[in-house]
Amino acid sequence: MNLEITFFSFIDIISFSTALMMGLLFINNKTKNLKANIYLSLFLWSLSIEILGSLASYAIFMPLNFYFNVIVTSAYLCTIPLLFFYVIKTIDKTISRKASVLFLPSIVVLLLSLIPSIWDVVLKSTVFIGYLFNGTILFYTYIRLNKHGVKVKNYYSDIENKTLKWIKSILYIFAIFHILWIIEDIVIIENDSLGIYFSNISCLLTVFMIYWIGYNGFSQASIFNELLFTSEIKEKIDIPFKTQTLKKEIVNNDNEFISDKIDNSKEKERFLFLDKKIEESRMFLNPQLNLRTLSELLDIKEKELSYLINTYAQTNFYHYINNKKVVAFKKLLESSRAEQLSLYGLAQEAGFSSKSTFYAAFKKSEKMTPRAYKIKKQK
Repeated sequence: MNLEITFFSFIDIISFSTALMMGLLFINNKTKNLKANIYLSLFLWSLSIEILGSLASYAIFMPLNFYFNVIVTSAYLCTIPLLFFYVIKTIDKTISRKASVLFLPSIVVLLLSLIPSIWDVVLKSTVFIGYLFNGTILFYTYIRLNKHGVKVKNYYSDIENKTLKWIKSILYIFAIFHILWIIEDIVIIENDSLGIYFSNISCLLTVFMIYWIGYNGFSQASIFNELLFTSEIKEKIDIPFKTQTLKKEIVNNDNEFISDKIDNSKEKERFLFLDKKIEESRMFLNPQLNLRTLSELLDIKEKELSYLINTYAQTNFYHYINNKKVVAFKKLLESSRAEQLSLYGLAQEAGFSSKSTFYAAFKKSEKMTPRAYKIKKQK
């Protein structure tokens, strides 16, 4: 085999070897999310075979050319289904046996390869059928992610939200791939030389996507190491303490006991108890606080805490914590610290980690900017 080394063939070699090694890395990484990562590894290996097919355009293969094309074509029909399986396992859904039908086109290609005389027709048909097949799976996967995203938006921490965004970015890249490939096939009918430009863009996008997966794997390891989205929220939460004990501890700021007439729910009592604990310990002042760390501090399951906040604070975790930070900021604004620090300096003491988050949270809570609020209070 003779290989013509060009810039883009070199990029394909890097993409192939990196995808191969990444697959080995994820499948050997013994983590809680191993089942999902197995599909991610298989996805990367299938993609590496496709890249090898791209490299074939720079190489002269001997008698194995036919069988090589069969393997590449089969892999082309497996890559997106494997990505779909990874997504389903990541969001903690069961993969039904019916889903195995997604590998049927790949199996059909392998079987038809036993009849070499019709291979050219099979290859041309597979390209166009593949666009429809893969496009449909990508669209369905996106719909499933969006539907799941609505459910988890208020119940999970930033890690799960980052995971959803990361997976969506992979779907977007593959959608762009297919648009480029379709345009390429249309363009080369009129001008074969123009097709190389689309091929080069696909080459660059591929290496970008593989390194994007690697970046997330190393810089945001929790995305791959944690068992995410486990078990749905229960309708009722088990309360480990006696109700009467809680009633004695739950008091409002005026030291008046909460009346049974307000709400007899054990769940609400637990929420009020935890809310009081958050206030007393000033946990919300931690700028790095997220749902997971707060649940550990309160010794409560993460999803139970999120359920309580959503149900009884009538908002999600981030708005709930940010509202407490806004209250702390308003108190600081009336203290002597207001003469020593800027508005953002006070916001940092109140637990805000960024100016944009502070301004957005304050405006949502007070319907005005922090500066406008300060001027109003000074009048």
